[in-house]
Amino acid sequence: MKINKLIIGALAMLLLVSCNSNDDIVPDIPDTPEAPTTGYRLTFDGGVGNETATRAHWTDPNGSGSLFFNWDYTPADEDGDEMVMIIHDEEFVESIEGDYYTYATIKPHTQDPDVAYKASFETVQYYDSPLSSGDYEGYYLMALTPFNDVNRASIDYCDYEEFVAILPMPNTFEQGAHKDPTFLRDYMYMWADNLIISNATLLFHHIPATFRFKIVNNRPETARINSVKVTVVDTDGTEQPVASKSAEVYLIADEDPTFNYSTESYTEVTTNINTDLGTGEQFTAYALVLPLAGDAPLQGKKIRFTISASNPDNEYLSFELDAEKIYNANYGDYNWVGGKSYTINMKLDDMLYFDGITITGWTEEFGGWLETE
Repeated sequence: MKINKLIIGALAMLLLVSCNSNDDIVPDIPDTPEAPTTGYRLTFDGGVGNETATRAHWTDPNGSGSLFFNWDYTPADEDGDEMVMIIHDEEFVESIEGDYYTYATIKPHTQDPDVAYKASFETVQYYDSPLSSGDYEGYYLMALTPFNDVNRASIDYCDYEEFVAILPMPNTFEQGAHKDPTFLRDYMYMWADNLIISNATLLFHHIPATFRFKIVNNRPETARINSVKVTVVDTDGTEQPVASKSAEVYLIADEDPTFNYSTESYTEVTTNINTDLGTGEQFTAYALVLPLAGDAPLQGKKIRFTISASNPDNEYLSFELDAEKIYNANYGDYNWVGGKSYTINMKLDDMLYFDGITITGWTEEFGGWLETE
């Protein structure tokens, strides 16, 4: 039986789907009597992975410019449980198992298995028709990731026309090494929703924004850096919300997904570093934040960047950044924007000095779409 296969590959926020009608796909044989004996797993590309983790992560080898996107893969011969997919039109498509969503197994791209930003997917659940039938032509494919025991992301509700997921976000992170943002992988929430056609493109969006803190020790002796912290204050110095505690993803059949950010918020976001910096050495740290609820929540506010350092023990305020700077860099939005990176440069001397901020959008960094073929 001939079947079209959607080939999905991701670069940061980007995922391109293409079709290949020349490969034969044989439905998987169930291992247990309880599994369905008929039906089709919808295979997006056809690779087989042998890595040990199922998530995505960034690498930052240069410590500046682009953060490079990498997929992690489901262990070989295991079904994935971190990416959720829904095929929807006027109603959600029901699997043979009777569910309106499926988890997906993440695998390397068949044609380019060594390219980290490309990936392929296979639905864990089975469906009545193969992709080659044309039964899904004109439907939408919605994907959301990651779900795991660490982040406690959960599907709150799902029936034939409505899906609700809750994505929590912490306000304290523990970083192990300089220029290594992989510890954020559990909270790199992403979503995509686009049309299934013979040549479709599916764009993945990052839900949180990323902070990158570049700290240089200009002291004549070694400094112990304990942590870096972000807070927001009003004009009178009163602490204000800095980031939402969770995001709700809401999808109704035949409509675009919407995102509701929790009114419960944090007043600080901290990354613990706990490292010694010699004179002239630099440490690059990271954190994630969800956008705040409400209209223009940062308007009229100031954003503070502070580090805690030893020798002597103290909290050093780098500077207060007027939210107008955020507004201008976001092209008219007084809020954090999912998918943007906010790079803050600081120098530690007898006090902490502000040395510039750069705000970058992922799609701008990589020039738009990346063709996989």
